[in-house]
Amino acid sequence: MKQFLNSFARNCALVVGPLLTSTLLGACAAPATAEVDAVISAPVSMQCLDIEGRSHDPSKVLASGKPVALVFWQSWCGSCVAEAPHVEQARRKFGERIEFYGVVSGPDQSVDEAAVRKVVFQNQLQYTQLRDRDGALSKHFSVQSTPTIVIIGADRQVLYSGHTLPEDWNRLLAK
Repeated sequence: MKQFLNSFARNCALVVGPLLTSTLLGACAAPATAEVDAVISAPVSMQCLDIEGRSHDPSKVLASGKPVALVFWQSWCGSCVAEAPHVEQARRKFGERIEFYGVVSGPDQSVDEAAVRKVVFQNQLQYTQLRDRDGALSKHFSVQSTPTIVIIGADRQVLYSGHTLPEDWNRLLAK
């Protein structure tokens, strides 16, 4: 009987463990700086206005077969501002293979858009800056702090989520 119970417990752990783990990961933030195994998929629509008031929907870029990088940041975040030139450098190098978007979350009264524009201008950022006014994108991708970089494959699965840029873009984009 003891042998049967041990075997049963091991088999349950093999079946229930991965299900519980994937459920928990789906509800929590992705690893701090790591590639992820399709934990979160992109929402059907990610439509936001940019800082100029024009509408953009990164999910349409995904539908065209091109991956998307969402860079969640704030103008008051020192590490975000320090990371900005590196994001622009990555955009220049890999922009043919992946579409970059900056994402500044928060309602109008909590975001200093003049400061956002100043950072964009000073760092000559050429990628679109979205305003996630209702926080829907931040919530969907479990963004807890900035900077957070989320890379979504054309299949709408999150390939990477971290607080720094990925080290090996070529390997990541080959997926």
